[in-house]
Amino acid sequence: MKQLLYFTFISLFFVIIGCEKQDPLRTIETEYLDSVHYDASVFYPLEDMISPEPIFENKYGVSFAIEEFFNDKGDSSQISNVFIDKKTGVISVRDASLLDQEAIYHANIATFTVSGKTVHEKAWSMGITPVTGEVFYSSPTPSYERYFEGEVLHLDSAFFGEGNTAISYELVNASKGLSIDEATGHISKVDFMEAGEYDIAVKVLTEGGETTLSEVAKVKIYGAPELVYQPNFFKIQGDYSIQAIPTVREFLDGATYEVQVQDNLTLSNLAIDENAVITLPENHNNTVGVYKVDVIATLDGQTFTFEEAVTIEIVAQISPEISYAENKVTLSPWTGYTFTPELYSLPRNAVVTLTTALPEGMTFDPETGSITIAEEQNFTDATYSIDINVNTPSHGDTPLTALTQIVIETKAQILLEDDMTSDALRIDYIRQQVVLNDNERSGASWNTTASRSYCRAQANIWSGDYTRWSYIAVSYAVDNIRRATVSFDNGVNKDLKDTDEYTEDYFTVNYNADYDGSDAIHDFVWEKDTNANISRVGTDIDNGPYVSSGVLEIDTKYLVNNRVNIAWLAHKDMTEIPDSFKTGHTFGFNNIVVTAYTKYDAVVE
Repeated sequence: MKQLLYFTFISLFFVIIGCEKQDPLRTIETEYLDSVHYDASVFYPLEDMISPEPIFENKYGVSFAIEEFFNDKGDSSQISNVFIDKKTGVISVRDASLLDQEAIYHANIATFTVSGKTVHEKAWSMGITPVTGEVFYSSPTPSYERYFEGEVLHLDSAFFGEGNTAISYELVNASKGLSIDEATGHISKVDFMEAGEYDIAVKVLTEGGETTLSEVAKVKIYGAPELVYQPNFFKIQGDYSIQAIPTVREFLDGATYEVQVQDNLTLSNLAIDENAVITLPENHNNTVGVYKVDVIATLDGQTFTFEEAVTIEIVAQISPEISYAENKVTLSPWTGYTFTPELYSLPRNAVVTLTTALPEGMTFDPETGSITIAEEQNFTDATYSIDINVNTPSHGDTPLTALTQIVIETKAQILLEDDMTSDALRIDYIRQQVVLNDNERSGASWNTTASRSYCRAQANIWSGDYTRWSYIAVSYAVDNIRRATVSFDNGVNKDLKDTDEYTEDYFTVNYNADYDGSDAIHDFVWEKDTNANISRVGTDIDNGPYVSSGVLEIDTKYLVNNRVNIAWLAHKDMTEIPDSFKTGHTFGFNNIVVTAYTKYDAVVE
């Protein structure tokens, strides 16, 4: 039996040897795998990152594993982020967002045959390329109208590499008034925009990643041309001259001008220059009558007609006349304004005197009749009725009264008015408490309940040296703020003591210019209002009486950022309080009124 088994094994061995000699393609491989190669790959950031199939000699009896995955910066932390199919050798990245887009990655691959394991260094190399591309816009005919709404840039084509198409479009740092269609990339004007030239940058999300293309186009917004003369009415004698200078001349740079009198009338020697200044010389001797003058401007091949830009009335004998377009103008104490007469018709040698007394910061020009009110003067509320006297040799004194009215009016804006009778603190309030060296007993920050009509903070006495700050604050954004005030009532349940060496000053109202309305009140430096009347006499604060802080004017240095920031603070530093003074207090305040005063535009009647 043993002889039979031995004969069978020897026979099988020679059969195997014979097969190998007849197998030139080496389909039965028992050697180590000498070479494995992958074509290098470059991917977009959002693309599926899958390697090509490896190239190697034998196709039978091989399995694959990732030996190492590292980048050229020495980072090998992403090995768990790659997966290899042990049968095909294809490598895939699980989460591409974890890879460094500025690095090249290499994979060392281990192969296993019946002869054992072989490691192939840098068998696959891969990297990530940023998405680049181009977009091409065409523009419709520009409109001079700043209120125009519609498409201003049409996306004709976009290219981000072969097989990488756009998913959505977004404007970068878009100017107000412009909007982009997320799907098509077309850009439209959707709201009023100031005239000017705007650079357009577009962020594009593609199938392969995101890219931002800067200055892809320009949008030019033109304004409707404007030409205004003030005064625009002149009453003269036949031997008087006039000069009409435009006070508004917008979007007419480079224009040429001509004048035309309506109703086919003629004004001899009437002229207009390149700056749109209209002149009529002395002794023109035109016929008595009313002449309505149109100005025609030509710009870039377009013609714009300004009808009745100027009206000239020629009379036999002129009398003093002055009028303003405004009957009444209401201004804040900080608002500037200029009154220009619509009619300033005076005989020769007239002496013009303003008889209304105006404060410093308001000026009258007798040559033109204009009244100029400077900005940021903080005028006192008042009403000024404008009276002017004209003296001429031919007419003597001619009083012209109530020509217009200037009203300076401060308008109050109540930001907060709170009697603390609601069930809980309003959303306006921000609270923070900071305690050092006694974290277990932090006390109570500012709070209120339905059972009391005030907001309170307890400052209890504890053992140990600790410090506590209890804040309650309000922060309001107010455009064009120029002045703000605050008032409140306050009380304390126990007398505050002071000596020559120490003063109990535990409750304050404070201001800050930079506070951003966050919960971190303590991170900002607050300045105490030393003008506030703070109660020092202990009372039953559940029943009163409370004392009034008085109306506190908040210094304008705290309003520079168009915000009103106020913080009430209960503060005790037990490391500084003498032992004989260490006692608890409860502070309360209510009836808060915060008022703002802003600069507003002129109200013309």
